[in-house]
Amino acid sequence: MKNYFKKFSIMFVMSLTLMLGCCVNVFAADDFVTGTTNLNNTTENSATRGVQLTAPEKGWKRYDNNYSGVNYTGNWQTNDNASDFYNKSLKFSTDVNAKITFYAYTSKIRFISPITMYSWSDDVKIKVDDNEYTYSHYNSTSIWQTIVWENLKLEKKIHKIEITNPNNTLYWSIDAIDIAEDGYIVSNDESITLDKSTMNLTEGETGQLIATTTPAGAQVTWKSSDPSIATIEVDPTNGKITKVNALKEGTCTITATIADGSNLSASCTINITKKTEPTPDNPTTDSKTGAILIINLTDGETKVFDVSSSEVDKFKSWYNNKSEFENKLTYVFNKTVNSNISVEEDVVHNQITSFEIRKY
Repeated sequence: MKNYFKKFSIMFVMSLTLMLGCCVNVFAADDFVTGTTNLNNTTENSATRGVQLTAPEKGWKRYDNNYSGVNYTGNWQTNDNASDFYNKSLKFSTDVNAKITFYAYTSKIRFISPITMYSWSDDVKIKVDDNEYTYSHYNSTSIWQTIVWENLKLEKKIHKIEITNPNNTLYWSIDAIDIAEDGYIVSNDESITLDKSTMNLTEGETGQLIATTTPAGAQVTWKSSDPSIATIEVDPTNGKITKVNALKEGTCTITATIADGSNLSASCTINITKKTEPTPDNPTTDSKTGAILIINLTDGETKVFDVSSSEVDKFKSWYNNKSEFENKLTYVFNKTVNSNISVEEDVVHNQITSFEIRKY
């Protein structure tokens, strides 16, 4: 194997200086580089299979095969000291059970790898979501860092991508992955947090939640555990929550989830209390405890009683409710003259012409 890679290095050491490639004037990020020019400085992307592409073209960003979001299963070998590879590193395998899996938010994708006439597979399988494709490493001449497969018409969303070589024990690899400039490959170190773990609101109030994701800009979906208690409003252009609406007294949970298949989420408990009506400045509740009750009779006599508010209520109930006064034609008042004398005084219902109540 060492001789194999040594042979390749000798074959390409001179040709690498002569190969046309796009300008490597790129800006670096923690995990990728973004292209600023096209191959041969053309106005549009012009890279094709069989032409070396040592850096991404305009509108693309490139991730190395060692990026944390690119997951390898099965048996893999690594060459980390060859200038022919992107970032001097290449993973390769002959294991029919080997697999590469990653998630990418992108509208297009390119796989960068070697093509050669030597013992490399021509039947590598790619699965993008539920769609299957094939690419080949075989070529009549050997070229490093070229496009072995691309798809320029993906729906702009999170895609699950799996790469395998199940039908033979020939070599296969991915040297680098190019995706749309505004996309990203989901990192194994991704995370999501909310700026609040609890939110206390009163009925009719609104609040706001802010989600922070790694990587920044990851798509987030929002859900209320009980929309009858609290609802959410989300800006469809960026997926950010604009408002939490407190509808009624109770407790529910607002959950934010990264929409990439990882199911990473963060939650906030919403506590809503009942809205209390303000007490009026001049309450209408009657606070008076006594009254002067003046009763006018058919014979012209007027009776005056100093009674409690509860006694007034009893008298009014007797006077106004037919069922009461038909069973009890008279109403009895107990008048205290002094500490030794009290007088029981009756009034007859059908002899009352009117009465007046003066509360104090």
